[in-house]
Formats: sequence, C-alpha cells, structure tokens
Amino acid sequence: MSLDALPEFPMLDGSRRVAIARVPIGPRRRGPVQTLRRVAQSRESGLSRNDVKQRERRQSACVPWMRAMSRHFFDCEHEGRSVRVRLGYDRPLDEYFLHIEFRDSGADDENTMLYASINDPSADTTKLSYFAGVLAKYGIKVPSTVFREVAADAFYRVGNRYVQHFEDGRMVEPTLN
Repeated sequence: MSLDALPEFPMLDGSRRVAIARVPIGPRRRGPVQTLRRVAQSRESGLSRNDVKQRERRQSACVPWMRAMSRHFFDCEHEGRSVRVRLGYDRPLDEYFLHIEFRDSGADDENTMLYASINDPSADTTKLSYFAGVLAKYGIKVPSTVFREVAADAFYRVGNRYVQHFEDGRMVEPTLN
C-alpha cells in the first residue's frame, strides 16, 4: 500500500498528516486479576502497592519462568505411586500444557514422567477438554478448581501464578522468597 492511498488529516497549522496505524510497543498491561491480587496482597501485608510491585519484580527476576506460565498442581496416587499433576497455561505460546510426574522416583530414574504434553504429537494444546480426556485415560481425578483456574488464567492471559490445589477445593498460592 502506498502512502498516497492512506487517509490524510488536516492539522491546525494547515499541513496534512498521513494516518498510520500505531503498534503497541513494550510490556503488556496487567490484567484485572493481577491488579486485584496486588491490591489484596498490599492490604493483607500492610505494604504499599508499590512495595508489593517491587517484591513481585524481585521474585520474577529470580525465577524467569514465573513470568511466562501459570502452573497449577495437584498431588495424588496413580496405581499405588505418588504423582504430581501439573496443568497450566503458557502465555507466550498461548496454549495449555499437562505434566504427570512420579513423585517417588529417584533422581537417577529415567521414567519420572508418566505424561508430558510436549512429548504427545497428537496433543491439542489449545483445548483444556483434551487434557481432561488424558487425565481420564490415566484414571486420575483432579478437582474442578484446577480446570476452572487454568481457564481463567488463559482468559485473562495471566502468566505468573503457581497454585497448589487440594481434593476439598482449597487452593494455596505459595509465596516465593
């Protein structure tokens, strides 16, 4: 498209300017969930919102993956072995992921992962329902809060959550020091 085809707008000084689309540059603005969480944290801790913001920056600088993904985990049993189910939303890739990992495996054990979506060529990582089917295939039941919270993370494009879920529906977001 040539500049001649773009619309012109008259300026106060009599000159004419060509309208060119503006492309946002820089970090994405925080979503409403993150802003509300920061307000709640500042009220609970007695810190100002700026202090909470600085603490978040320090934490995310120490743990770079925390800025990219939300991670929700649930510990349970599968065929008599302890497993950790980790379901989350990868913000940069705009897709979901699922890891099912044995917790009782030794560091030398090569078979620590029962399932990893990155190793599944047929995985539809754009739909949470696919991962519900994978969990059903392995006979693992996770609380509904896991799916609800991961879907909310994707909707609001939240990428810095680390949440533990329990069978009774409780959720705990551990603080990182």
